[in-house]
Amino acid sequence: MVYLIFLAVGVFMSSALAQDVVFVELNTRYTTSDVQVAEPKLIGTYIASTCKHFQGKDAVISLLLLNNQGWIIDDGVVRFFVTEAPASKHGIIYADDVLCTNVIGAQVLPSCTVRNWNGTDLYVHTTSGDVQAISFTMVVRFENTKVIEKNVKPVNYRAFKHFESFKMSDSPVYLTQSVHIDQAVELVYKHNVILNMSFCANPETTKRMKIDSLVLGVGGQSAFNQYACKKLPCTVDGKNVFLSNPNQLPMNILPLSTNIGDFNYLYVLVRCWGGDYNPKIMKYVGNFVYGAEVVKF
Repeated sequence: MVYLIFLAVGVFMSSALAQDVVFVELNTRYTTSDVQVAEPKLIGTYIASTCKHFQGKDAVISLLLLNNQGWIIDDGVVRFFVTEAPASKHGIIYADDVLCTNVIGAQVLPSCTVRNWNGTDLYVHTTSGDVQAISFTMVVRFENTKVIEKNVKPVNYRAFKHFESFKMSDSPVYLTQSVHIDQAVELVYKHNVILNMSFCANPETTKRMKIDSLVLGVGGQSAFNQYACKKLPCTVDGKNVFLSNPNQLPMNILPLSTNIGDFNYLYVLVRCWGGDYNPKIMKYVGNFVYGAEVVKF
């Protein structure tokens, strides 16, 4: 029997039988690799390539204004509109194409949410305010769809009097994809967990993709090794393992490099070596956090 218990401080995982394995789906987000510095009234386009991996999830698009966290218009803001793809052959964005925006009436907000995402590429079209050197970073994250109250009416973007059609940028920026676990994972000594993730290539990834997979032990007694597979079953010494870092380390790093199509689905087996003694279950338990990011090269 496999049991999975969520704790207030993290996620605890164990199995009564050695051959039983817990599977964990990781959270995905897309970010700018560099700080964006916009000239006055500059139009930009940012693309998150998803390969339809996140259908049915909510896409939350957020901007951090590094010099204007209060989003005061006079200090320089960035307005943005989100679409599924360029709506016309000429790259013109119309109100009918908008899925969400951070412009609500006279307000300019830090984020907006696309409910039940069902597309391939998510486009964020930005326009900077009339202030020099507006610095910002962008995050697009996919979350499980939240329940919406029945009496909440959907926003009608066509009714926005301020909206004017505009042409998307000729030099789009592709956002960098990464996966992570929000909470620390607690894993019993000499037990395994398989992390399930999906990656999507974009034109900037070239013909090959490199991913850095990082398992970071929390506390002074935790150590782990990891094994990467492109399909299941994924086991230590298994035929589906194509790369591994078998060293039992507090920080275990595994660089992965392969053809871009091979990482549509990726499985990483993490095995615990060590941990602090937990008197409640009378076992040694290790703790780790995890992250993996596509590296451009």
